[in-house]
Amino acid sequence: MRDHQWPRRRRLSRRRLRRLPRVLMCPAASLATLAVLIAGCGPPPPACVGHGLLPAVQPSADEQSIIRSSPAVAALAKRYEPTVKMTALDRFWPVPVAKVLRERGLDGGTVELVSGGRILADPATLAALTPAGKTSDFLEYPAGLADKAGQSGAFLRGLGVSESEIDAWPASNLVNVAQGSAQIYFYDAGSGCSYPGADTAPYRALQYWFFYGLNYYPMTVDTTTMLADPLQADTADIDFHEGDWEHVTVLLDQHGPGYTPKYIWMARHSNEGVLIPWDQIQHDSSGHPVVYPAFGGHPSYPDCGAHGRALFAAAVYDYVVCGPDLYTFNGSATPLVDLAHVSWSCWPGHFGTTVGTTGSSNADDPTGSILVAGPPSPLRQAENQHVCPPAKG
Repeated sequence: MRDHQWPRRRRLSRRRLRRLPRVLMCPAASLATLAVLIAGCGPPPPACVGHGLLPAVQPSADEQSIIRSSPAVAALAKRYEPTVKMTALDRFWPVPVAKVLRERGLDGGTVELVSGGRILADPATLAALTPAGKTSDFLEYPAGLADKAGQSGAFLRGLGVSESEIDAWPASNLVNVAQGSAQIYFYDAGSGCSYPGADTAPYRALQYWFFYGLNYYPMTVDTTTMLADPLQADTADIDFHEGDWEHVTVLLDQHGPGYTPKYIWMARHSNEGVLIPWDQIQHDSSGHPVVYPAFGGHPSYPDCGAHGRALFAAAVYDYVVCGPDLYTFNGSATPLVDLAHVSWSCWPGHFGTTVGTTGSSNADDPTGSILVAGPPSPLRQAENQHVCPPAKG
């Protein structure tokens, strides 16, 4: 059957003409109720003490491996780095910000850094994203916000993938492209992270952040075939936002110089995070925890299948699609970069456009809108709202 979920039509004004997908409308009363729930009325996100002040990092267009930037924590971070498994039918996987900034549109357009109606950098670079920016700054991608194929094509074009391969997707085999471009970010949040479900404040919190080029939430789906054929079953989406920051946190109990893993926090949507005991999650052959991002919106789950959203009493679902083909980004091999050692981690702007949007986004927070502003930096959201200095408006 078809499952209809909370769309609203919005007018869109952008640098170029952007077209919205056609969506099915829900009854007004249902929409109003769901919009309130999606916005979230639960407790504020847990705050962490933090490992310490961020080091002064010079602006750079490059990022370096955590082994070079933080040798004291590199071994610990690599030991518990998640293995990410996700369907190859999702066009977007965890990648470096720098690779998204290399996107190219069919007309040669690039990712622009925009502030106050002015283009500050074209193309935008990591070095241009500094803490001295403003909260109104944003990145303007070359493809339409609601154009999944265009967004994916621009990213692949920036990687040097041929037009014939881009046009042939999903028949084209992009596993090598995905494996070669994947990356995960890390932040040592220290202690004091009090997650619902247990007394976690004494534990050391190792955060792992995933950056996806586009968020889109399946709104109208064929529930009987969604897990087997999501491209056909997903007929309308909402919550489009460029740049999608997601994260999980591994919580460690210290015993002398050593650590014992106790829990993994899967943040998911606003106020829907879940604390899972370490012995109740899957681990790969090297002992790394396995994380499964749901289709389109990329919230993290411990297994495949249809997962009822907590705020909706299982009336709305996240779909973790595991067939027919999976990308596997192994925790033992996927590059890891320390957010405490990149110059852009406290940039106060949005990692996606804000033009024509009607909602704000932080990580994985659908608001009932079709078009949503890009998210802030990981160190300016969720548990990390205390980390960076106050930003200008």
